[in-house]
Amino acid sequence: MKGRISLIFVSILMGAGAFLGVPSDASAQSDVTIDQTVKSTWSAMRLKGSPRYAVLRFDMARRSIIVEKTFDSSTSYDDFIATFPDSECRYYLVDFPYTDAVGRELSRFMLITWTPENASVKDRMLYVTSSYSLRNELTGISLYVAAEEKDDVSYQSVLSIVVEP
Repeated sequence: MKGRISLIFVSILMGAGAFLGVPSDASAQSDVTIDQTVKSTWSAMRLKGSPRYAVLRFDMARRSIIVEKTFDSSTSYDDFIATFPDSECRYYLVDFPYTDAVGRELSRFMLITWTPENASVKDRMLYVTSSYSLRNELTGISLYVAAEEKDDVSYQSVLSIVVEP
C-alpha cells in the first residue's frame, strides 16, 4: 500500500516542518485544541454506537480540530469512503464493522488521517503532526490509518489490518 510508504516519507519530512511553517510535533500537540464537539461525538460513538462515522477538520482560525459532519449506520463503509475529498486533508473517526472468521459481527474504532497527494504540503504536514493530539485525547482508538489514496482505506485493505494475527 502506497500510504504506508508515504507515512515514512512524511515522518522524515516532519523535521522540515519549521521550514514549511508547520509546528513541530511537540508544539503541534500543545497549540492544537480538540473541540468539545469532537469529544462528545467520540463518546457517543463509543457508548451509543451512533454516529458510525465522523468527519473532522482542522479549523485554522481557532487552531482547533472540529466536527464537520457525521454519518449514521445507514451509510455503508464504501459510501462513506466515497465522500473523501481529492485535494483536502481530513480526519475520520470510524466504527469499522466486520465479521470475524467464526461469523461474529464485530467492530473496531479507528482514526484515519487523510492526506491526499493533491493537498498542499503545508496542510499534509499539519494534519499528520496534529493527529498525535487526537490520538492522545481520544481513548479507545484501536487502529490508526494514515492514508493518501482511497485504496489505502478500502474495506478490504482495512479488513486485512484488522484481522492480522
